[in-house]
Amino acid sequence: MTTVKADHIRQLRTALEEARSHLGLSTSYAHPTLTENSSLIYATDFQELREQILSAWNSGTGGVDIEWLVADQLGTPRMIVSRFALIAGETPAVPAEGP
Repeated sequence: MTTVKADHIRQLRTALEEARSHLGLSTSYAHPTLTENSSLIYATDFQELREQILSAWNSGTGGVDIEWLVADQLGTPRMIVSRFALIAGETPAVPAEGP
């Protein structure tokens, strides 16, 4: 188990703010200042991160399209899946080289 620290939330916020700024979106937080060893971490601090990610995803600005590579049992990427769970394409199987 990992103890959540203010620095963890600040790092996530920094990365999120950078990504949202590229999309022309702003951020705001109920607890904007988190100080190590003195600030309490609330569930709303996590929920705000989730909501800001979702709003950036749904904003439609910048032509952002998020897809995942799905790997087979050996870890080789085989399928590309969109956020709507649609298969966008499959990568061809490559035969292993013999001796």
